[in-house]
Amino acid sequence: MRTGSNLRHLTHPKRHEYEDSEPVWSPDGTRIAFRRWNGTATPRGKQAIFVLDLASDAVRRVTPWNLNAGDHPDWSPDGRRTLFRSTTSDLYGPLYTVRPDGSGLRRLTRFKARTEVLSSSYSPDGKFIVFSRSGRGGLPDLFVMRSDSTKIRQLSRTARWDSAPDWGSAK
Repeated sequence: MRTGSNLRHLTHPKRHEYEDSEPVWSPDGTRIAFRRWNGTATPRGKQAIFVLDLASDAVRRVTPWNLNAGDHPDWSPDGRRTLFRSTTSDLYGPLYTVRPDGSGLRRLTRFKARTEVLSSSYSPDGKFIVFSRSGRGGLPDLFVMRSDSTKIRQLSRTARWDSAPDWGSAK
């Protein structure tokens, strides 16, 4: 039975300087990807994806600040890439992936201007990505594509807000 008696701080944000949120465990449990938002730190008001190595407690920024990366990063099932949305202008940002060491940044989507892209998630086998983007009446619907960003197809067409998909795991 877990009692919570072995708690430890994993990141140490300075009060009001930055905020760490949206942590996601890597599939092998050795790393955590998370979003860091700069409140008063430079560059002020920007956010990036960071990866914490639990064995060494090393924290590494893996996306450039100018991408303004965020919105619940998601690990590929093999742990080789992290999926995230850029919010370069409000909610109208593309999806990207990056390796946990910060290399291999790859833009996956290119939509028309003012296409709202929200949350995304890898399929348990890593072959597909489900995501939410502007659909019927401007409200978000669900779409799926191959993880190489090909063959995008719409899954839902609803007059309601359809967002925050999470494929879950095969376990």
